[in-house]
Order: sequence, then C-alpha cells, then structure tokens
Amino acid sequence: MSIIRRGAALVLVCIAAALPAGAQTQIRIMASNITSGNNQQYLSPGQNILKAMKPDVVCMQEFNVTGANDDAAVTSFVSSVFGAGYYWYREPKATANIPNGFISKYPIIASGEWDDTQVSDRDFVWAQIDIPGPIDLYVISVHLLTASATVRNTEAQQIINTYLPTLSIPSNAYLAIAGDFNTDNRSESCLSTFSSKFVTTSPYPAGQDGDGDTNSSRSKPYDWVLVNSNLNAYKVASVFGTYSYTNGLVFDTRNFNQTQLNSYFSPCLTTDSSATNMQHMAVVKTFVVPGSSTTSNGDTVSVSTTNRAPSTIAAGASASMLSIILTANSGEWDAGTVTLNRLGTLTDGNVTAKIYLDDDQDGVADAGESLLGSGSFSSGSCTITLSPAPRTDSGLPIHLLAVATTNGASPDASTLQFQLAANGLTFNSSGGTDTNPTFSAASSGTSTITNAPPPAVVAGNNTVVVNKYYNDGTVAANDVVELLVIKDQLDMRGMIIKDFSSSMGSDGGGKYTFANHSLWSSLRAGTVIILRNGNSAADTTVGGSDFTLDVGMGNTTYFTGTGTFDIAGTEMVMIKEAGSGTAGVTSGIHTLASGTAGANYTAAPTPKLRASTTTGNTSYCYANNTNGSTATASLLSNFTDGSGTATGGATGLTFGQGNTTDNTNFITFLRGPNATGGTSSTVTSFVANWDSLITAAGYHLDVSTNSNFSSYVDGFQDLDVGNVTSYEVTGLDFGNYYYRVRGVNSEGTTSGNSTATSASAVPVTMSSWQLD
Repeated sequence: MSIIRRGAALVLVCIAAALPAGAQTQIRIMASNITSGNNQQYLSPGQNILKAMKPDVVCMQEFNVTGANDDAAVTSFVSSVFGAGYYWYREPKATANIPNGFISKYPIIASGEWDDTQVSDRDFVWAQIDIPGPIDLYVISVHLLTASATVRNTEAQQIINTYLPTLSIPSNAYLAIAGDFNTDNRSESCLSTFSSKFVTTSPYPAGQDGDGDTNSSRSKPYDWVLVNSNLNAYKVASVFGTYSYTNGLVFDTRNFNQTQLNSYFSPCLTTDSSATNMQHMAVVKTFVVPGSSTTSNGDTVSVSTTNRAPSTIAAGASASMLSIILTANSGEWDAGTVTLNRLGTLTDGNVTAKIYLDDDQDGVADAGESLLGSGSFSSGSCTITLSPAPRTDSGLPIHLLAVATTNGASPDASTLQFQLAANGLTFNSSGGTDTNPTFSAASSGTSTITNAPPPAVVAGNNTVVVNKYYNDGTVAANDVVELLVIKDQLDMRGMIIKDFSSSMGSDGGGKYTFANHSLWSSLRAGTVIILRNGNSAADTTVGGSDFTLDVGMGNTTYFTGTGTFDIAGTEMVMIKEAGSGTAGVTSGIHTLASGTAGANYTAAPTPKLRASTTTGNTSYCYANNTNGSTATASLLSNFTDGSGTATGGATGLTFGQGNTTDNTNFITFLRGPNATGGTSSTVTSFVANWDSLITAAGYHLDVSTNSNFSSYVDGFQDLDVGNVTSYEVTGLDFGNYYYRVRGVNSEGTTSGNSTATSASAVPVTMSSWQLD
C-alpha cells in the first residue's frame, strides 16, 4: 500500500486483484449531498444511505466528515463506510468549506479542481477513473449555486465551454456529471447547456413512491446523475433485492418500512432521510459496461447449469431456481435470449421468471446484482430477452441466475421446476454473428409451494389482546374494535375476530378471519390494529411501521367474514387462534367484555377481562392496564380478571391511542427501546447505546455481523445486560457490526426489538501522514 498526493488531497491506493479481461462490469454512479446535523457533515444517516446504495462511484457534495476532517479522517471515513481498497479525492479544504469530491471502487488515475467563479466555498472537481476494460470513466462532481437559474447556467457554461476541453477526453470515453444542481425544474437553461455533452432527457430516476424530485420535501429535482451517450447505451435497472428501478432510484428511506429497509437497504433506518438538516435525497443510476475483448464472428459457447431450487417456496415469494453458466470457447459470445420451461403443477399465471447476472456466483440475487430481463409463461414456456447482453470471453464464464416469483394465491402443495429449454439460448449481435449452442434441456429441482395457514398459536399465550371496543348502538357499521399486538413479529394470518351478540348467551355475532395476506404476516409488538365494522377502507400504506393499522373488516383483501358484527351493551369480543374454527370459544387468545357474564364468557379460556357495567350506545369498553396500584400497572397480567380491570360505558377515547396513562406506558414499552448508535470504537470493541424504556426492568442485547441477525457474535445473543442504557461489546474483529436491544419488564414480558443499528470496530486513526 502506498499514499500518493493528487492536487491537495490524499488518495489511498491499494493493490487489488484485477477483474478478468473482457468481463462485463457494473458501474453504479451516485449523487450524494446527504449531509445532516448542524455542520454539514456525513453523520450516521448519510453513512447508512451510502452503504445501502452500494455505489461504485460517488460524486460527493459537502464532503465533510466528523473529527479533524483532514485527509486522515477522510481515509478513515471511506474505509469505515465502503471497506478496504476504495479510492477518494476531495478538493482542498483550505479553499472550500463544503468541498466536492469522489469516492471510487476503481483507481482514480487523475483528478483536479476547476474554479467555480460564482461561489467561494466550493469548486467543480473532476476525475479520470480506471474502470475495468479499455475505456476510462471521466466524472465531474458539482454543487451549483441556489442563487438563480441564470447563475446555474453560467456555471454550466464554464464546465462545458471552458473546462471540459482542457481534458482532451477521447471520443469513445464514458463521461458523467453528478451532484446537487439545485434546479427548480427540469427545463432550466443549465440543463440545455449540459445537453451538448450529456443525456438530459427523460426518463428520469424516481423513488419507490414514483416521485423524481430530490429535495427534502420531494418537490424539486435538485440532484442529478447525467452521462454521455456512450455510457447511457449501457444503462440497466438499479436493483436492490426484489426492488428494481428501470431508470435509476431517488432513495428516500421514508418510502419504506423498517422490515423492507433491513432486508434490502441495510443498514438504513426509516428516519435517515428526515434527519436534521438533510436537504437532499441520494440519486443512483446503474450501467453494465463491456470488457476489453474485440468482437469476432462465428464464436461458440459452452453451457452448463446448477440446480438452485429450494425444497419449498412460500406463496408470494421469490426463489432462485437454476444457475446457467456460459463460457465462450473462443473469442467472445454475447447472450441474447434465454428460454425457460415451467414444469410441475403450478400454472402459468401463478409464476413469473427473471434472469439476473450473478456476479458473485452464489446462486442468490443479491442487492446490486443486475436484473437482465423478466417474463411470463405461456403454454409452459417463457423467452426472456437480456439487456444489456452479457458477454463471456474465452475461458472467462458468466453466471446467469433464473429466479421464480410465485403468486400469493398459488395453490398449496403445487409444485414448480424451471427448465432451460433444449437449445434455449441465442446470441446477441453485439458480439458479432456467432453460433447458437446446441444442448439438451436441463431442469432445476422440484419446489413445493406452501400456502397453508400458519401454525396455530397456543390459546391464551398473550400474543395479542383486545384493548378496547366501541358500540355505536344505532348503526352497526360504526362499531370499532382495537387490538394490541404483544408478541413481536406476530403472524396473525388465519386468526378470527368475533362478537357474541347481546347477553353473551349466543354465538350469533360476526366472525371475521384474517386473510392469508402479507400485511398480517409479521406484526411488530406494540402495533395497534383498528378494525372498523363494515368499512372496506384500509390504512396500510406503511405496512404498520408506524405501529398503527386501520382496516375495515369489510375489506375482502384482508378479511373473510360471516355473520353480522354488531356490538351490544352486554357483549364480548374475542380474538381466536388460527385454525380453531369460527364457532364457539375454544382456543380463544383473549376476550374483552362488558356487562353481566353470559354462558359464552364463562366458558371462554383465560386470559379474559370483563367490565361489570354495560357499554351502551356511543360508548367504549376498555382495559385500564392496572389493578388499582402503581405496583401492578402497565403489565400484561392486567388484561385478565383478578389481575386487572376494565371500564364499560366510557366516553372520550380515541382509537390508536392509549386508554389510560398506564395503557399508554405499556404500549410504549412493547414498541421497544430506541438504539442511539455505537460509540467508543476500537479495533476490538464498541459501546452499544440506547434510550431508557419506560417500565423496563432490564434489557437483552443481540450483536451480529449482519442486519438480519441470521447469526450472532459469540456471547451476544439475548444477553441479559441488566438495567443499563449502554454496554461495551468486546472481543471483536475489525469490521462493521449491528446491534439491537429489547426491554424486559418486572413480570418478564419482553418488548419488541429496537431497530438494527450499525456500529464498527475500527482501527485507531493516525494523527499524521508521512509522505515520501
């Protein structure tokens, strides 16, 4: 390893294994003005977004880091966020309070700054990057001035007319400009100026919400990634797991719930994009550029396959089915189409196919791996056109991955196989006029679709309780029930909500079954579910990440129902376990009632809670979450007779909010503590921190090397750390870690987990550099 100076900044140069000549290379370019806090620095929110986007080249704006903010601090920052082997350039801090710069996976072989005559606190910066293959990438990072469109056009004219010509860029080179343009709209004159060198026309990147605006309020297109026509020809979708963005992504963490972020955009938090003074969203575009081989005609290719099919696939899920390995026998061979056959009992309409470029050859469509094409089956066959056409060079294979996505309504126990059809590969003319391979059909293993109701929970195991209900008395459609989820990641599919009509003596009320829908599959502890009788509306846009779901029981997407749900003055409302049948009280999970106990209430299993007074017209019945003394308040045991109390005939309550102070405290406890980040990092340790959680008597800590916690650091799985709000995690290797924490109260009830939070064991920062 050596350190060399380019301009006035340090560039870290590492010796790394080169990519094979001729291999295609993904280049993801990111515009990054995602500083936060009071000092325009890259704090945890911005760092999380940089990690999640997995860029190959980042055009950095406001390139300030914490600490000394000198070259050593930047080097430490780049290593911590991106890992070893990345390169960086930043314009000299002496003349730029909010400097522009770059971070690159590939060597920066030349770089420099150009004076922005319109502003004094930053300049334009440029770099020549040696990406794999014979053609270099030239990239410009800019932060145009907010003053006016006229000023921004003056800056653009400087770049296009004065500065770019000084670089003598080859005509076949790849060229990009990215950053914060501060444009109020997409027709500003600066974009017309840039259009002489870059593609500025639509389609534009957009967020998960379909909005292409990039400022904090998502109302203006401030941030851009523009490339020349040479590079634009190789644009592909930006893929993050099951999410694919054809024209690039405007990334706003507020568009996702935490479960989605954990799965596909780790280590982001839902709050990252709304961090204090974060004024912009990240923007990415992805390209797959060809390698270095020359095109020739008549080349041939060898084909082999590897089975990737799992034994079971859940209805509505995706799974890898078949790896397809292509190796050119001589010259190069570009793949044009892949034809797959569908075997098994699952019908055409219940499955679609996708082909990914499996860069790491692990048989999994990882976040960041390119989606080359997708298609539907007809008469058991599907032909997918690959774009861009992946290239294999002589002796250098490429690995394609066929992935199945099943319909959520796929029949239980149906079967599925993918088969690469005999001779089911054709060449693409981008590699010349080559020879299509001849080979026998090759099949994956057989996967069984699982669509059965989830395993029944044990009755009375306190997974969910009835927290309150409302009796309109006049219009049954206005009756409302509120449930409170106790168990974290609770699967409610197949559970039954029912009432028992007047006097609790008959079983003539409404009976609604929670549908086999992903909304109910993994609910967080502390989630409040508001069920409105006869209302087909559903407030589920955030999937419950705000801990509130508001759903009409008449919505057939989420429920199937029988009978007439009509809450009476003397009434009981029960939640039953999945698979227990709609009739009777057997396998009741929890019951809330008011008025004199009828036969059904007497027969109902514990836990159950009854108010002695009736709940007449336009009034509520609710759990108090206390037994009358401070020592027994805000506990799960308050939801059963003898250990808690209920009130009937009440007024003035609000659904989605706690019934009493004690009930509010219990709900807050269930939702878990707030992890506040790792501190005091050393090579072998860090300190995990979290906020105090109301009514918690202690905390349990998990530490993992991944945000999904599929494995744990030795000694740090469900570790009882006592009643503290910080804990030193020791015995670590250098690298990135994640921790989560949950509270435990005096009776042993466990809260939900905090959000998975990143922390690092990092090397000691060097105070100075010795340059030779």
